[in-house]
Amino acid sequence: MQHKVILSLGSNLGNREDYLQEAIHQINLRVGTVVSVSGLYETPSWGFDSHHFLNAATLVHSYFPAEDILAEILQIEKELGRNRKDSEGYQARTIDIDIIAYDDAIIKMTDLIIPHPQLAHRKFVLMPLVDICPDWVHPESKTSVKDLLKNTGDTSALTATGTLIAPIDKYKNLFEKYTVIEGNIGSGKTSLVKKISEDFSITPVLESFENNPFIADFYQNPECKAFTLEMHFLLERIDQLSVLNNSTKYISDYHLEKCLLFARQTLNKNEYALFIKAFNKLSFNTKSIDSYIYLHQPTDKLLRQIKTRNRSFETNISSGYLEKIGQAYENQFELIHAENKKRIDMSQLDFKKNPADYMTILSDIFSR
Repeated sequence: MQHKVILSLGSNLGNREDYLQEAIHQINLRVGTVVSVSGLYETPSWGFDSHHFLNAATLVHSYFPAEDILAEILQIEKELGRNRKDSEGYQARTIDIDIIAYDDAIIKMTDLIIPHPQLAHRKFVLMPLVDICPDWVHPESKTSVKDLLKNTGDTSALTATGTLIAPIDKYKNLFEKYTVIEGNIGSGKTSLVKKISEDFSITPVLESFENNPFIADFYQNPECKAFTLEMHFLLERIDQLSVLNNSTKYISDYHLEKCLLFARQTLNKNEYALFIKAFNKLSFNTKSIDSYIYLHQPTDKLLRQIKTRNRSFETNISSGYLEKIGQAYENQFELIHAENKKRIDMSQLDFKKNPADYMTILSDIFSR
């Protein structure tokens, strides 16, 4: 699950805008995806006399716990020239990064208090926060950020001076109306679809395998349960896809052709003949895809990821079965018709553990 993390950034030494932009770049590669960035605001130094600050706020989607995020942003500060001295109180700095909020969590630790305890008293935090999360509500006071800004006692004058760039901005207009991300069992396709849908505000179309009452029995007795399993998947997928419209962007973790791919592997000759007759009759009016992204994972990594998610009905999946399905996907990839069609090697990528890998995946999706 991705966490919504709000960070406040400030700089009052050197090329302030460059320090802020580099901090955002490093956060995006090491902490999580920076999905939005506020405007830049210049304000007098708060609590001490020094150069004026440039301040901004970012919304980050991260898989990491709050303590790990704190450790990483402290390291980023250090690399960008920040020298924290506990005994000196407020001081000029090349970069300052504070965790303002972590989902709706209330955290009180020695080195980490969330929401930030000074949030309501700092206009230079509240105004950028309104830019990126205007509906955010303080989890303790239950006060909206707009009301916090309206009622703050901080009378500092803030001047809007410009904008910064979120690293994923360059991809926001590149997703087509209907994108499909496919891959073998355990390839990470559903997790990636969920992440992209959240990061880019695209409507997800997710396979609800848990609603298929035949899936557990199939893995116990494939020959007897395959036809009912595949027919249930077909009917459910048709129901999902039949309501898609042309005015909404969608991203899905399956292509309807997946029905045929698995049916070829699991059904006998007579069952498959009946199944394809039903498929052709039901699928003629479904929406065409624009982009097809196939995630290739080696079998040993698939098995590890299947084991990690610990679904009881998947315990009997063998490497041989995965290899057979994997070859079927490779064959299907050549036959798929889509304006943008990519095969991405995921063997060395893990976008949950390494945010930089996510940027690699996005780059591969839109490479020409």
